[in-house]
Amino acid sequence: MAQASPAFTAFTAGEFSPRLHGRTDLAKYSSAAEEIENFIVHPHGGLTRRPGTEYIGEVKDSSAITRLVPFEFSTTQAYVLEFGNLYMRVYKDGGRVVDANVTVSGATKANPAVITATSHGYSDDDHVVISSVAGMTQINDRTFKIANKTTNTFELSGVDSRDYSTYSSGGVANVVYEIATPYTSAQLRALKFAQSADIMYVCHPSVSTRKLTRTGHTAWTLTEVVFGNGPFLASNVTTTTITPDARSGSGVTLTASTSTFASTDVGRQVKIFNGYLTITGYSSATAVTATVGTMPDGSVEILPTYTAATVSFHEGDPDATGLEHNDRLHDTARNFVDQGFTTNMVVTISGSTSNNKSVKIVQVTDDTMLLKPADDLVAEAAGDTVTIVGTLGATADWALGYWSTTDGFPGSVSFYEERLVFAGSTNYPQTLWFSSAGDYENFTGAEVDGAVLDTNALTYTIASNQVNVIRYLSATRSLLVGTVGGEFAVRASGTDQPLTPTNAQIKRQCSYGSADVRPEQVANVTLFLHRNGRKLQELLFDFDSDSYKAPDLTILSEHITENGIVEMAYQKEPDSILWCVRDDGVLAAMTYRRDEDVVAWHRHKIGGKFTKSGTDYTYGHVESIASIPGTASEDELWVIVARTVDVPLLLSAGADTTNDRVNSANHGLSTGTAITFTTNGVVPTGAQKGDSSNTFKADGETVYYARNVSTNVFSIFIDSAGAAADTEAKKIGFSTAGTGTMSVYAETRTTATKRFVERFKSFDFGTDVADAFFVDSGLTYSGSAASTLTGTEHLRGFDVEMLADGATHPTRHPGADPSQIVLDRTTTKCHIGLPFTSHLLTLRADIGSQEGTSQGKTKRISDVTVRLFRTVGLLVGESATVNDRVPFRDSSMAMDTAVPLFTGDKDVEFDGGYGHEGQVYIAQDQALPMTIVGVYPRLQTFDR
Repeated sequence: MAQASPAFTAFTAGEFSPRLHGRTDLAKYSSAAEEIENFIVHPHGGLTRRPGTEYIGEVKDSSAITRLVPFEFSTTQAYVLEFGNLYMRVYKDGGRVVDANVTVSGATKANPAVITATSHGYSDDDHVVISSVAGMTQINDRTFKIANKTTNTFELSGVDSRDYSTYSSGGVANVVYEIATPYTSAQLRALKFAQSADIMYVCHPSVSTRKLTRTGHTAWTLTEVVFGNGPFLASNVTTTTITPDARSGSGVTLTASTSTFASTDVGRQVKIFNGYLTITGYSSATAVTATVGTMPDGSVEILPTYTAATVSFHEGDPDATGLEHNDRLHDTARNFVDQGFTTNMVVTISGSTSNNKSVKIVQVTDDTMLLKPADDLVAEAAGDTVTIVGTLGATADWALGYWSTTDGFPGSVSFYEERLVFAGSTNYPQTLWFSSAGDYENFTGAEVDGAVLDTNALTYTIASNQVNVIRYLSATRSLLVGTVGGEFAVRASGTDQPLTPTNAQIKRQCSYGSADVRPEQVANVTLFLHRNGRKLQELLFDFDSDSYKAPDLTILSEHITENGIVEMAYQKEPDSILWCVRDDGVLAAMTYRRDEDVVAWHRHKIGGKFTKSGTDYTYGHVESIASIPGTASEDELWVIVARTVDVPLLLSAGADTTNDRVNSANHGLSTGTAITFTTNGVVPTGAQKGDSSNTFKADGETVYYARNVSTNVFSIFIDSAGAAADTEAKKIGFSTAGTGTMSVYAETRTTATKRFVERFKSFDFGTDVADAFFVDSGLTYSGSAASTLTGTEHLRGFDVEMLADGATHPTRHPGADPSQIVLDRTTTKCHIGLPFTSHLLTLRADIGSQEGTSQGKTKRISDVTVRLFRTVGLLVGESATVNDRVPFRDSSMAMDTAVPLFTGDKDVEFDGGYGHEGQVYIAQDQALPMTIVGVYPRLQTFDR
C-alpha cells in the first residue's frame, strides 16, 4: 500500500473530454478536471463560483424567440438591444430605457386593475413600468401591458388586484421605450451588425439593409439605407434597351424593349446614362416607375445640363484631329467632363446664335467635345449663354443593382480600411462589395469618364471550386471572410498598401468552413465556429507561412460543445472568457489566454426549469447573450433565459362552515389540485378534524389539496389523494368572521414559457458576505428592516433562496400572491432568487502506485484539504450523493450574525470508501460565495 498526496491547483485545462480520461500522459491532465459546473476558471489558476443573474425584466413577447445585441458607442456609453418580433428595446445601466415620467394618482382593487394617470398619452398594447406607489406596493417595479385606455386611465391587462393592498398615494408610470423593426423572430439569429460611433448597420439576406442611429437614450431610428450609385451588376450586353421619360425627379417611367423587370425589383437601382434611379413601382415586365438618385457630387439627374458663356463652336479640322469632317465645341472653362458629358451621348444645344440642334458626341475631353461627321456646326465665338443638355432616348447601356428582393440582400457586414463592406446575398453568395473609401454609403465604381480611382468602390467575387455562402466578415490585419466551405483573407497585393480596386486580392487560408454564428475577435485572433456548429476554431496569422491557420480549441473538451452552439459573446474583463450559448440552453464558457496557453472550458446552468419539445430540463435555457463594457475592471454579461413557469388559477371563494367546504362557481379545480389561500381582510379560523393542533393557515404558502370536487364546490384536505385523504381526519374544518371570503390559488393549473432579460452580477462583490449575490433571476432589497419583499412575481412556481444580511434563510415558495414573499425575520439587505449549485469533480489521480500507474487500482482517500479564498459554505465528498457539509461557524462567532468570509485551509475527513476512482467532489449549494485555490487529498493506493 502506497500513500500519496496529489495536488490539484490549476484547473487551467478546464473540463476534460471523457475520451481523454485515460490520457494521463498528457501534460494538461494534471491541470484538468472531470466536471466543472457553475465555476469559472481563472487564467492564473483556481476556480471561482460564477455570480448569480440579476432579474431585469420580461421580454415584450415571451411566446417568441428574442435576441440581445451589444451597442457600444464607447466604453462609457454602451447599451444592450433586445430584438424581438418586429420590435427593438434598449437597456442601459442595469435597466430598461423608458420614456418620461407620468404621475399615477389612483389604482383600483379590481379584475383587471385600473390605473389613473391624468393625460398619460399611452396607447393600448404599450408596456408600462409602475414604481413608487404607496399602499398597493404589489404593482411596484413591475411591467404591465396596457388595455382599454381612456384619456386619464388604463387597465393593467390580466392583473387581478382584488387581493392587493389598498392604494394610498403617489406613483410613477413609464412606458418602455421601443421602436419598430422589419425583422421577425425567425430572422433574428441571422442578423449581422457593424457599428461606427452612433450608427450601426444591420444586415439580413431577406431584408434590405438598415441603419440604426442613436441621438439620445430615448432617440433611436432604424431606417432603410439609401445607397449612392450602386453597386451594380455588369452592364447589359444584349440588344434590350431602356428608355426613361424624364431626366430627374420622381415618377420617372422606365420602359424596356423586352421583359426585364420583376415585381420584386421595387427598391432596386438601375444605372442608366450618367446616373441611376431607384424603382418605386412595378407596372409590368417592361415598365416600372422610379426616382432619380443623388450622385456623390450632388447632382440629381441622369443626363447632364450645362449652361455657360465660355463655349465656342468650330468646324472640322482634319489636320488637327486626324478625322475628317468632325466639328467640335470648345470650353475655355474646361467643364465638359466634370459636367458628365460622355462618348456616344446625344446632346441638344440651345441659346446659340447659329447652332441650336441635337448632335452626337464621339469623343470628349475637359475642353473639347468632338461630334460625329454628319453633325455640322457653324463657326461661332464664345459669348452667348449656351445650354447643352443630354437628350433622352433608348439606350442599351444600362445595369441593374445587385441588391433587391429578387436577388437578395447582403447577409454579412463589416468595416475594413475606411470602407463599409457587405457580402453574401442570396443569389450572389460569394460576392463582396466594398464602399468608396471614407464614404460608407457610396458605391460608385468608376468616375463618369470611366476612370477608376483608388478611392472608388469595388466588387469582388471569390473564385473557388464550390459556391459557398459567406457567413461572416472579420477585420484584422486582413479582412477575413468565412464561408460555409472555407476561410479566406482579403488584402492589398502590395505590402503596407491600402486596399484599392486595382490591387485587391483574396486567398484561401483554410478549408474548415464556418457556421452562421458571428465570430468574436480576441486581441489579434478571430474565434469562429466550425460549420458543424460544435468546434470552436482559432483563426490566427502565422508569420512563418505568411498565412492564417485555425487550430481546434475544443480538441480536449469536445463534449462541452457537442450539443451545438448558436451564439457567442466575449467578456474581456475580468478573466477573458468566451461565452457560448448551446442549443440545449447550457452556457459553455472558455477561459482563453493564448499567451499563457490557457484554454479552459467550463459549463454553466442557470437556475429554473424549462420544457422544450416534450423534454423537461432542470435548468433555465439561455437563448441569447451579449457583453458590453461595464466598470473599468469588469464587462457586463447579459442573457435571455427561457423558463417554464406555473400559471396560477386565482379565484374568489366563500366558506360554507356548515358543510366544511368552499363555494366557488365554476372554479375549474380538479381532484388533487394543490391550492393555497389568502383572505380579503378576513382570517378563517379552525382546525383539522380530529387534530386540534393543526390550525388552518391562510398564509398563501401552506399547501392544501382540493377534494370532493364538483362544479361549484370543493373541500380542503391536507393530502392530495388516496383513501386516507377521504377520511374526515384529513379534512379541514374552519369557521370565519366577516364575509368569509378568501382567495384560492391553484399552483399547478397550467404552465407557460416566460423569457427574461437578466444580467450577471459582478464577479467581485467585495469583502462583505452580505453583498454576495449567488441566486439566479434575483432581486436585491436594501433599506430599513423589513420582512416582506416585493417584486417577486417572476419567481412564482419556483422554490426561491435568500441571503439575508449575509446569512442563509429557509427556502420560500411564492404562493397566492407571488408578487411578495414573507421572511422569517426582518432584514436590511436581502438577495432573493433561484438557487443553483456549483460543483467540481477532479480527474482520477495518477499518483501513489509503486508499480507504474495508479489507474485501475484500488484507492481510498482518507482526508482532503481544500484551500479557499473568501468562501462560506462547502460540500466535500466522493460524489454528488456521498458528501459532507463542512462547518464554517465556530464557537467564537455570535449566532445572530453572518459567518464572515473565510480564506485558508479546511481539513476534511473524507466520506468515501474504497474504489478505483480516487476523485474529490466539491460543491456549493447555498447562496454564498466560493473560490477554490487548491485541493490536496491524501490517499492510499493498493498495488496488485
